[in-house]
Amino acid sequence: MKRYFLFLFLCFSFSQIASGYDLVDAVVDKKLTAVFTSTGEHRGKCVNLVVESKVKSTLILEVNAGTYLINTDSNAQDYLITDFQILIIPPGGKQEILLNALCSTRFKNCPKKNGLFEIGYARSDASFNLCKLLQKTQQFEYTGQVAMWSLIEKTDPNEIDGSDSAATMKLRNFVGNALGMKVEPFNKKTYSKPAIVVSESLEIKTSGNHYVRQVQKNDRVEYAVYDKNDEAVSEVKTNVVIANKQNKHNVIWDFSLENLNPKETYYFKIKVNGVTQKEWAYYFWG
Repeated sequence: MKRYFLFLFLCFSFSQIASGYDLVDAVVDKKLTAVFTSTGEHRGKCVNLVVESKVKSTLILEVNAGTYLINTDSNAQDYLITDFQILIIPPGGKQEILLNALCSTRFKNCPKKNGLFEIGYARSDASFNLCKLLQKTQQFEYTGQVAMWSLIEKTDPNEIDGSDSAATMKLRNFVGNALGMKVEPFNKKTYSKPAIVVSESLEIKTSGNHYVRQVQKNDRVEYAVYDKNDEAVSEVKTNVVIANKQNKHNVIWDFSLENLNPKETYYFKIKVNGVTQKEWAYYFWG
């Protein structure tokens, strides 16, 4: 008898679940309300979504990459969602979630914390598909943001940079194909650098300068040599970005390290607010 009632309960429960809905369609069909606000950042988990059901059945919602959000402040940046999430909302229920998104316009103001957004339409099929690629490659930070700006502003895709060379090349090729611009092939020698073995230990000497771009006033820039576990093996040097019209900061470095493990690979990394923007690999080429 217990099994019989359990069977009836499960049948009733599944009968109350509506088929999956795209979030935008559910809003248009007035099955729920959706309130989008900003956390005050322009990339990463920067969109707060609160949904509230208006129906008597359970809703299975799909929040899709490429959903375009219009800032109610016309002087600030819009968002493009780069997440894919499934939400299950019980009858009359309410749910809150943080979503990954990127800003669509480089030169507008950063969205204000708690600023409101309305659902709009993707700027183009290319930007919609780029969002899906960013979700697939998990490039929600600097690299993804530069790729989005490059596509929308039609700038050189070879300027898309990041620490994951495979993902970076996928984004360069996507944007290059969309814009009809030539993409330079990946050159391992520009990423891999030689190190010297001296008396059974590895020695690394690295110096130079590199501009980090799309930075803002008071961003924290850190740079050092790291091991494969992202632990610094050199002094970590820090700069604070000073406001400038070009939104870039020149990192100048000079490191000389000895007594490193010759069997390991080390990385010189430049990080902005804790996110790697540029790196080179150092290891013995012998």
